[in-house]
Amino acid sequence: MIEDFDYTQGLGVTGAQVFREFAGNHMDNPDELLQLRSLAKLFDAVDALDSALAETGVMVKGREGTLVVNGAVQERRMTLSAISKLWKDLGYSPATEDPQTRSDRARAAARARWDR
Repeated sequence: MIEDFDYTQGLGVTGAQVFREFAGNHMDNPDELLQLRSLAKLFDAVDALDSALAETGVMVKGREGTLVVNGAVQERRMTLSAISKLWKDLGYSPATEDPQTRSDRARAAARARWDR
């Protein structure tokens, strides 16, 4: 039964905190709770990537012995992008707080310049 499922099982500290903080808004929708759990797992993944980057650094030695960007940097960026998408899917987008997107602001600035 879905009511008996512990959604925070297996989550790290950050993931469990994110889940508990936002679960109240989705308690009646098991699908959204599963999405929120996925979001929480992504936050844990970012924590793990941050720890790896702190340990190994942003630059690492490549195959040829030259310094290259650590692959964890790209993975972290992609994970943050996935977090952003899930936030929006769950209705927690910065756009809900500020309806004007970056392109809208750029368009308004361009209009202001041309209207002078």
